[in-house]
Amino acid sequence: MDSLTRWIRDIVLLVLYITFLEMLIPSGTMRKYVRLATGLIIIFAMLHPILNVLGGFDLENIDIIKTLSPSNSSVDHITIIGQEVRERGEGIALKTSITKTEEKVRGMLMTIEDIQDVRITLTVHNGKLSQAKVAVQLLQEVWEPVTPIKIVNIGSEQGSALQEANNKIEKGVERRIMIMLKSLLDIDEENIEVIFEDTERS
Repeated sequence: MDSLTRWIRDIVLLVLYITFLEMLIPSGTMRKYVRLATGLIIIFAMLHPILNVLGGFDLENIDIIKTLSPSNSSVDHITIIGQEVRERGEGIALKTSITKTEEKVRGMLMTIEDIQDVRITLTVHNGKLSQAKVAVQLLQEVWEPVTPIKIVNIGSEQGSALQEANNKIEKGVERRIMIMLKSLLDIDEENIEVIFEDTERS
């Protein structure tokens, strides 16, 4: 009874292993030949006890069977390969998810008044969004005064008034970005970095 249980277990593991191998093979003419070979291996594995009784045929002496036999191959090795494939898939899914989230958040940030363009980079740590870096370009008319351009000394009252107005606009935009990102992404404000860029750099 113990040998029957082992035989069934070996066949099941062999079928699972071969199925995994077939999934790795690209479609095409080679796939047909691989399926034929793996089918023959499964048939031999199923007939092994009968062949041993009838003619003393020992399946264990065939090299390819030794290589693919679940009792000789490490189930742990197959498990490790499966985990690596799963981790790669999770990594790809995470990158795709972050990119889509960045695109959606960018679209929402573009609705904030006075913003011409915005780029956002999200960082994930331990499976959770941990940091956001936002590069903002304000609308051109925010930076330029409505009145004709006059030569202004840096220390003059007009220059400092213009700079003060721009700082006030930047602080207002930064505050709205912080509030929006905190509510959308559940990121603490100290982990949100907002950088203002000149429009000419783009």
